[in-house]
Amino acid sequence: MTLPPCVRKFMLVSRKKTKTTIEVLEDLDAKTKDIEEYGQSTETRHKKIFGRLVIYSVALYIVVSLIFYFIFFPAALYDQIFYMTPLLLFPFL
Repeated sequence: MTLPPCVRKFMLVSRKKTKTTIEVLEDLDAKTKDIEEYGQSTETRHKKIFGRLVIYSVALYIVVSLIFYFIFFPAALYDQIFYMTPLLLFPFL
């Protein structure tokens, strides 16, 4: 007498060895370590990206302010103060 396929699959699955508590805990420990390593690598990558962003922003600000100063700077004192105000206030924002 042959058994139906669904019963055979159930018998194969039921014969499968279950993991012991120690094996389950070791798996959880390994997964936890992987998650911690991933978090650390992600954090260092974010710090590098943020540092580069700050450096590029400062460099771009200096270049733009120098271009503005040497090319577009007006001769009248009132206009100089008016145009210089955003350049002086922007770093503090």
